Amino acid sequence: MIPLEIKFRNIPDSRSARQLVEEKVEGLRRICPHMQSCRVVLDQPHSHSQQYHVRIDITVPTGNEVVVNREPTMEKKPQPLSAVVRDAFRAARAQIQELVRKQRGEFKHHSEKLGIELERPEHAPLPELQR
Repeated sequence: MIPLEIKFRNIPDSRSARQLVEEKVEGLRRICPHMQSCRVVLDQPHSHSQQYHVRIDITVPTGNEVVVNREPTMEKKPQPLSAVVRDAFRAARAQIQELVRKQRGEFKHHSEKLGIELERPEHAPLPELQR
């Protein structure tokens, strides 16, 4: 289980928001099991508006960090917190998928340098040995 830190700023701690974040982090962990930490900040910068800000910081081995900011804009009408959280995690998922794809490409030549091993699926054939 990766360390998960959820902070609520300018809004009360919400059990449903916390559960949504935990579910979304679990989904990311399935894509990138070597995540080291995840920090999520849920904020309502202006108490008089219903606009929310979500920031996600994810640390993975090899010194990489995925950062997503979803800030309210004046052009969009306010969205519920759950929609902003889903949107932020959708962006985080895309970034992590790209990072994993790049790392897998590097694994072919630099797996020891990266310090990460890919598991071979049970159904994958073993490489043939040359004599």
